[in-house]
Amino acid sequence: MAMKDAAFETCKKLHVNGLINDNLLPVREEVDEELAAFQRSDDIASFSEATPTLDVWSVVAKAQLDDPHVYHRVVLEFHGITSKPFHLILLTPLRMPESPDITLYWNESDTITVKSYQLPCANFTREEIETMQCITLKILGSALAHILRSPRYDLLWLLVPTDSAQDIWNHSKLLLWNARTMGSQRALKLVQEGANNTENWGLLRCSNDPVLYMPKNIQNDYSPSQLGSFVHAIRFPKRRNFLNPIPFTSHRNKAYTRVDELSIIESEVSNLPTAFSISAVLVPSVMDYYESFILADMLRTNLLAPIALESSHVPLILQAVTPSMIGPRNYQRCVTTSFAD
Repeated sequence: MAMKDAAFETCKKLHVNGLINDNLLPVREEVDEELAAFQRSDDIASFSEATPTLDVWSVVAKAQLDDPHVYHRVVLEFHGITSKPFHLILLTPLRMPESPDITLYWNESDTITVKSYQLPCANFTREEIETMQCITLKILGSALAHILRSPRYDLLWLLVPTDSAQDIWNHSKLLLWNARTMGSQRALKLVQEGANNTENWGLLRCSNDPVLYMPKNIQNDYSPSQLGSFVHAIRFPKRRNFLNPIPFTSHRNKAYTRVDELSIIESEVSNLPTAFSISAVLVPSVMDYYESFILADMLRTNLLAPIALESSHVPLILQAVTPSMIGPRNYQRCVTTSFAD
Protein backbone atom coordinates (compact mmCIF):
# COMPACT_ATOMS: atom_id res chain seq x y z
CA MET A 1 0.00 0.00 0.00
CA ALA A 2 2.88 2.34 0.70
CA MET A 3 4.31 1.69 -2.79
CA LYS A 4 0.89 2.37 -4.37
CA ASP A 5 0.49 5.60 -2.40
CA ALA A 6 3.96 6.80 -3.43
CA ALA A 7 3.19 6.05 -7.06
CA PHE A 8 -0.14 7.90 -6.82
CA GLU A 9 1.46 10.99 -5.30
CA THR A 10 4.14 10.93 -8.00
CA CYS A 11 1.52 10.79 -10.76
CA LYS A 12 -0.33 13.74 -9.15
CA LYS A 13 2.81 15.89 -9.16
CA LEU A 14 3.62 14.92 -12.75
CA HIS A 15 0.08 15.85 -13.80
CA VAL A 16 0.18 19.17 -11.99
CA ASN A 17 3.43 20.08 -13.70
CA GLY A 18 2.03 19.10 -17.12
CA LEU A 19 4.31 16.15 -17.67
CA ILE A 20 1.45 13.66 -18.11
CA ASN A 21 -2.03 14.23 -19.47
CA ASP A 22 -5.44 13.13 -18.15
CA ASN A 23 -4.83 9.65 -19.52
CA LEU A 24 -1.56 9.41 -17.58
CA LEU A 25 0.41 9.45 -20.86
CA PRO A 26 3.53 11.56 -21.41
CA VAL A 27 2.80 14.99 -22.89
CA ARG A 28 4.77 15.62 -26.08
CA GLU A 29 4.41 18.84 -28.00
CA GLU A 30 5.10 18.29 -31.68
CA VAL A 31 6.64 21.11 -33.65
CA ASP A 32 5.47 21.83 -37.17
CA GLU A 33 8.81 20.88 -38.74
CA GLU A 34 8.82 17.49 -37.07
CA LEU A 35 5.25 16.78 -38.16
CA ALA A 36 6.06 17.77 -41.72
CA ALA A 37 8.96 15.32 -41.82
CA PHE A 38 6.55 12.40 -41.40
CA GLN A 39 3.92 13.64 -43.83
CA ARG A 40 3.70 11.91 -47.18
CA SER A 41 2.37 13.27 -50.40
CA ASP A 42 -0.52 11.53 -52.12
CA ASP A 43 1.34 11.37 -55.42
CA ILE A 44 3.81 8.69 -54.23
CA ALA A 45 3.71 5.63 -56.51
CA SER A 46 2.32 2.37 -55.14
CA PHE A 47 5.33 0.45 -56.45
CA SER A 48 8.94 1.46 -56.81
CA GLU A 49 11.89 -0.25 -58.42
CA ALA A 50 14.45 -1.93 -56.20
CA THR A 51 17.75 -3.61 -56.82
CA PRO A 52 17.20 -7.33 -57.53
CA THR A 53 18.34 -9.84 -54.95
CA LEU A 54 21.71 -11.40 -55.66
CA ASP A 55 21.20 -14.95 -56.90
CA VAL A 56 24.36 -16.94 -56.26
CA TRP A 57 23.04 -19.90 -58.24
CA SER A 58 23.20 -17.87 -61.44
CA VAL A 59 26.98 -17.91 -60.99
CA VAL A 60 26.84 -21.69 -60.52
CA ALA A 61 24.67 -22.05 -63.63
CA LYS A 62 27.16 -20.02 -65.69
CA ALA A 63 30.00 -22.27 -64.53
CA GLN A 64 27.97 -25.31 -65.57
CA LEU A 65 27.30 -23.76 -68.97
CA ASP A 66 30.99 -22.99 -69.51
CA ASP A 67 32.17 -26.52 -68.67
CA PRO A 68 29.26 -28.99 -68.33
CA HIS A 69 31.43 -32.08 -67.84
CA VAL A 70 33.51 -30.97 -64.83
CA TYR A 71 32.08 -31.36 -61.33
CA HIS A 72 33.50 -30.64 -57.90
CA ARG A 73 32.70 -33.28 -55.30
CA VAL A 74 31.91 -33.08 -51.59
CA VAL A 75 31.19 -36.05 -49.36
CA LEU A 76 28.25 -35.36 -47.02
CA GLU A 77 28.40 -37.47 -43.88
CA PHE A 78 25.12 -37.56 -41.93
CA HIS A 79 25.20 -38.52 -38.25
CA GLY A 80 21.78 -39.30 -36.79
CA ILE A 81 19.89 -40.72 -39.75
CA THR A 82 20.95 -44.33 -39.18
CA SER A 83 22.91 -46.14 -36.50
CA LYS A 84 26.06 -45.67 -38.59
CA PRO A 85 27.19 -42.57 -40.51
CA PHE A 86 25.32 -42.21 -43.80
CA HIS A 87 27.17 -40.84 -46.84
CA LEU A 88 26.21 -39.07 -50.04
CA ILE A 89 28.36 -37.35 -52.64
CA LEU A 90 27.34 -33.86 -53.69
CA LEU A 91 28.51 -32.76 -57.16
CA THR A 92 28.49 -29.07 -58.13
CA PRO A 93 29.88 -27.07 -61.09
CA LEU A 94 31.68 -24.76 -58.64
CA ARG A 95 33.75 -25.74 -55.65
CA MET A 96 31.66 -25.47 -52.50
CA PRO A 97 33.29 -23.44 -49.71
CA GLU A 98 34.63 -25.28 -46.72
CA SER A 99 32.19 -24.95 -43.87
CA PRO A 100 32.01 -26.17 -40.27
CA ASP A 101 29.74 -29.02 -39.29
CA ILE A 102 26.07 -28.27 -40.00
CA THR A 103 23.50 -28.95 -37.28
CA LEU A 104 20.01 -29.81 -38.52
CA TYR A 105 17.11 -29.87 -36.04
CA TRP A 106 14.98 -32.96 -36.62
CA ASN A 107 12.61 -32.22 -33.72
CA GLU A 108 12.64 -30.51 -30.33
CA SER A 109 15.54 -32.57 -28.95
CA ASP A 110 17.05 -34.67 -31.77
CA THR A 111 19.61 -33.19 -34.13
CA ILE A 112 21.42 -34.46 -37.22
CA THR A 113 25.02 -33.40 -37.83
CA VAL A 114 26.35 -33.08 -41.37
CA LYS A 115 30.11 -33.24 -41.89
CA SER A 116 31.68 -32.52 -45.26
CA TYR A 117 34.89 -33.65 -46.94
CA GLN A 118 36.27 -32.13 -50.13
CA LEU A 119 37.26 -34.46 -52.97
CA PRO A 120 39.17 -33.62 -56.17
CA CYS A 121 37.04 -32.45 -59.09
CA ALA A 122 36.41 -34.94 -61.88
CA ASN A 123 35.47 -35.00 -65.53
CA PHE A 124 32.40 -37.09 -66.47
CA THR A 125 30.99 -38.29 -69.77
CA ARG A 126 27.50 -37.40 -70.92
CA GLU A 127 26.24 -40.92 -70.10
CA GLU A 128 27.64 -40.72 -66.56
CA ILE A 129 26.02 -37.32 -65.98
CA GLU A 130 22.65 -38.58 -67.24
CA THR A 131 22.83 -41.54 -64.86
CA MET A 132 23.65 -39.25 -61.92
CA GLN A 133 20.77 -36.95 -62.91
CA CYS A 134 18.34 -39.89 -62.83
CA ILE A 135 19.66 -40.96 -59.42
CA THR A 136 19.34 -37.41 -58.06
CA LEU A 137 15.73 -37.15 -59.23
CA LYS A 138 14.96 -40.54 -57.69
CA ILE A 139 16.38 -39.57 -54.30
CA LEU A 140 14.67 -36.17 -54.22
CA GLY A 141 11.43 -37.49 -55.71
CA SER A 142 11.08 -40.14 -53.01
CA ALA A 143 10.25 -37.40 -50.48
CA LEU A 144 9.62 -34.27 -52.59
CA ALA A 145 7.44 -35.70 -55.35
CA HIS A 146 4.93 -32.85 -54.96
CA ILE A 147 7.70 -30.37 -55.86
CA LEU A 148 9.15 -32.44 -58.72
CA ARG A 149 5.88 -32.96 -60.54
CA SER A 150 7.55 -32.50 -63.93
CA PRO A 151 11.02 -34.10 -64.01
CA ARG A 152 13.74 -31.66 -65.04
CA TYR A 153 17.27 -32.73 -65.73
CA ASP A 154 18.94 -29.30 -65.80
CA LEU A 155 20.03 -29.67 -62.19
CA LEU A 156 22.68 -27.39 -60.73
CA TRP A 157 23.82 -30.03 -58.24
CA LEU A 158 23.72 -33.82 -58.16
CA LEU A 159 23.54 -36.48 -55.46
CA VAL A 160 24.92 -40.00 -55.75
CA PRO A 161 25.30 -42.77 -53.16
CA THR A 162 28.57 -43.96 -51.72
CA ASP A 163 29.72 -46.32 -48.98
CA SER A 164 32.18 -44.07 -47.17
CA ALA A 165 34.17 -40.87 -47.46
CA GLN A 166 36.77 -42.64 -49.62
CA ASP A 167 34.70 -45.06 -51.72
CA ILE A 168 33.77 -43.46 -55.07
CA TRP A 169 31.48 -45.62 -57.21
CA ASN A 170 32.14 -46.10 -60.90
CA HIS A 171 29.48 -45.83 -63.57
CA SER A 172 28.62 -49.53 -63.72
CA LYS A 173 28.08 -49.68 -59.95
CA LEU A 174 25.82 -46.62 -60.10
CA LEU A 175 23.79 -48.23 -62.90
CA LEU A 176 23.38 -51.41 -60.84
CA TRP A 177 22.30 -49.46 -57.75
CA ASN A 178 19.84 -47.43 -59.82
CA ALA A 179 18.25 -50.61 -61.18
CA ARG A 180 17.97 -52.27 -57.75
CA THR A 181 16.27 -49.29 -56.15
CA MET A 182 13.54 -48.95 -58.78
CA GLY A 183 9.88 -49.37 -57.80
CA SER A 184 8.50 -51.01 -54.67
CA GLN A 185 7.34 -54.37 -53.32
CA ARG A 186 4.91 -55.77 -50.77
CA ALA A 187 5.99 -55.74 -47.13
CA LEU A 188 4.66 -59.28 -46.71
CA LYS A 189 7.08 -60.54 -49.37
CA LEU A 190 10.06 -58.96 -47.60
CA VAL A 191 9.12 -60.55 -44.28
CA GLN A 192 8.57 -63.95 -45.85
CA GLU A 193 12.02 -63.71 -47.43
CA GLY A 194 13.56 -62.99 -44.02
CA ALA A 195 14.35 -59.30 -44.64
CA ASN A 196 13.21 -58.24 -41.15
CA ASN A 197 15.77 -55.45 -40.67
CA THR A 198 13.55 -52.44 -41.32
CA GLU A 199 16.58 -50.11 -41.39
CA ASN A 200 17.19 -51.39 -44.93
CA TRP A 201 13.58 -50.86 -45.96
CA GLY A 202 12.26 -47.92 -47.89
CA LEU A 203 9.32 -45.70 -47.03
CA LEU A 204 6.00 -47.41 -46.36
CA ARG A 205 2.68 -46.64 -47.96
CA CYS A 206 -0.63 -48.33 -47.28
CA SER A 207 -3.06 -49.18 -50.06
CA ASN A 208 -4.84 -46.09 -51.43
CA ASP A 209 -3.15 -43.87 -48.82
CA PRO A 210 -0.77 -41.10 -50.00
CA VAL A 211 0.79 -40.70 -46.52
CA LEU A 212 4.40 -41.92 -46.26
CA TYR A 213 5.78 -43.70 -43.20
CA MET A 214 9.26 -44.53 -41.95
CA PRO A 215 9.47 -48.19 -40.80
CA LYS A 216 10.58 -48.72 -37.22
CA ASN A 217 10.23 -52.44 -36.45
CA ILE A 218 8.03 -55.45 -37.06
CA GLN A 219 5.60 -56.86 -34.53
CA ASN A 220 7.54 -59.33 -32.39
CA ASP A 221 4.97 -62.13 -32.55
CA TYR A 222 4.70 -61.96 -36.32
CA SER A 223 3.74 -65.11 -38.19
CA PRO A 224 3.16 -65.28 -41.97
CA SER A 225 -0.14 -67.00 -41.30
CA GLN A 226 -1.41 -64.16 -39.09
CA LEU A 227 -3.33 -61.65 -41.17
CA GLY A 228 -3.46 -59.18 -38.30
CA SER A 229 0.30 -58.64 -38.03
CA PHE A 230 1.65 -55.09 -38.10
CA VAL A 231 4.74 -53.10 -38.86
CA HIS A 232 5.42 -50.19 -36.52
CA ALA A 233 6.14 -46.98 -38.41
CA ILE A 234 6.49 -43.21 -37.92
CA ARG A 235 4.84 -40.71 -40.23
CA PHE A 236 7.28 -39.02 -42.60
CA PRO A 237 7.77 -35.33 -41.69
CA LYS A 238 6.17 -32.51 -43.67
CA ARG A 239 8.70 -30.03 -42.32
CA ARG A 240 11.25 -28.73 -44.83
CA ASN A 241 13.34 -26.15 -42.94
CA PHE A 242 15.68 -27.98 -40.57
CA LEU A 243 18.15 -25.14 -40.00
CA ASN A 244 16.11 -23.55 -37.19
CA PRO A 245 15.32 -25.35 -33.93
CA ILE A 246 11.77 -26.25 -32.97
CA PRO A 247 10.58 -24.57 -29.73
CA PHE A 248 10.04 -27.16 -27.02
CA THR A 249 6.44 -27.53 -25.82
CA SER A 250 5.72 -29.61 -22.73
CA HIS A 251 2.08 -30.18 -23.70
CA ARG A 252 2.74 -32.47 -26.64
CA ASN A 253 5.07 -35.25 -27.73
CA LYS A 254 8.20 -34.60 -29.73
CA ALA A 255 7.64 -34.26 -33.46
CA TYR A 256 7.97 -37.38 -35.61
CA THR A 257 7.92 -39.81 -32.70
CA ARG A 258 4.35 -41.14 -32.70
CA VAL A 259 4.36 -44.80 -33.71
CA ASP A 260 1.51 -46.12 -35.86
CA GLU A 261 0.64 -49.71 -36.68
CA LEU A 262 0.39 -50.55 -40.36
CA SER A 263 -0.91 -53.84 -41.66
CA ILE A 264 1.86 -55.89 -43.25
CA ILE A 265 -0.64 -57.33 -45.70
CA GLU A 266 -1.64 -53.87 -46.99
CA SER A 267 1.76 -52.14 -46.82
CA GLU A 268 4.02 -51.46 -49.76
CA VAL A 269 7.74 -50.76 -49.32
CA SER A 270 9.88 -48.62 -51.59
CA ASN A 271 13.07 -50.28 -52.83
CA LEU A 272 14.96 -47.05 -52.09
CA PRO A 273 16.19 -47.24 -48.45
CA THR A 274 14.60 -44.77 -46.05
CA ALA A 275 17.94 -43.08 -45.30
CA PHE A 276 17.99 -41.65 -48.84
CA SER A 277 14.46 -40.28 -48.46
CA ILE A 278 15.36 -38.64 -45.15
CA SER A 279 18.45 -37.09 -46.70
CA ALA A 280 16.24 -35.80 -49.55
CA VAL A 281 14.42 -33.46 -47.16
CA LEU A 282 17.65 -32.50 -45.37
CA VAL A 283 19.83 -31.68 -48.38
CA PRO A 284 17.87 -28.51 -49.35
CA SER A 285 18.67 -27.09 -45.90
CA VAL A 286 22.32 -28.04 -46.45
CA MET A 287 22.27 -26.26 -49.81
CA ASP A 288 20.76 -23.15 -48.18
CA TYR A 289 23.68 -23.25 -45.75
CA TYR A 290 26.16 -23.53 -48.63
CA GLU A 291 24.39 -20.70 -50.45
CA SER A 292 25.02 -18.43 -47.46
CA PHE A 293 28.71 -19.36 -47.49
CA ILE A 294 28.97 -18.71 -51.24
CA LEU A 295 27.38 -15.28 -50.73
CA ALA A 296 29.75 -14.46 -47.86
CA ASP A 297 32.73 -15.49 -49.98
CA MET A 298 31.49 -13.29 -52.83
CA LEU A 299 31.31 -10.38 -50.40
CA ARG A 300 34.88 -11.13 -49.27
CA THR A 301 36.28 -11.09 -52.80
CA ASN A 302 34.25 -8.13 -54.13
CA LEU A 303 32.76 -5.53 -51.81
CA LEU A 304 35.14 -6.31 -48.93
CA ALA A 305 38.20 -6.85 -51.14
CA PRO A 306 40.02 -3.71 -49.84
CA ILE A 307 40.06 -5.22 -46.35
CA ALA A 308 41.99 -8.25 -47.68
CA LEU A 309 40.13 -10.84 -45.63
CA GLU A 310 41.24 -14.46 -45.87
CA SER A 311 38.96 -17.38 -46.75
CA SER A 312 39.11 -18.40 -43.08
CA HIS A 313 37.12 -15.22 -42.28
CA VAL A 314 34.08 -16.34 -44.31
CA PRO A 315 32.24 -17.70 -41.22
CA LEU A 316 32.79 -14.35 -39.48
CA ILE A 317 31.40 -12.45 -42.48
CA LEU A 318 28.41 -14.78 -42.59
CA GLN A 319 27.77 -14.23 -38.89
CA ALA A 320 27.93 -10.45 -39.35
CA VAL A 321 25.36 -10.34 -42.17
CA THR A 322 22.94 -12.96 -40.79
CA PRO A 323 19.80 -11.63 -39.06
CA SER A 324 18.71 -13.05 -35.75
CA MET A 325 15.68 -14.83 -37.23
CA ILE A 326 17.87 -17.09 -39.36
CA GLY A 327 19.88 -19.68 -37.48
CA PRO A 328 21.63 -19.59 -34.13
CA ARG A 329 24.76 -17.84 -35.49
CA ASN A 330 23.85 -14.21 -36.16
CA TYR A 331 25.13 -10.68 -35.62
CA GLN A 332 23.19 -10.19 -32.37
CA ARG A 333 24.64 -13.34 -30.84
CA CYS A 334 28.06 -12.26 -32.10
CA VAL A 335 27.80 -8.90 -30.26
CA THR A 336 26.46 -10.57 -27.13
CA THR A 337 29.26 -13.11 -27.12
CA SER A 338 31.95 -10.44 -27.62
CA PHE A 339 30.66 -8.42 -24.66
CA ALA A 340 30.52 -11.56 -22.54
CA ASP A 341 34.12 -12.35 -23.42
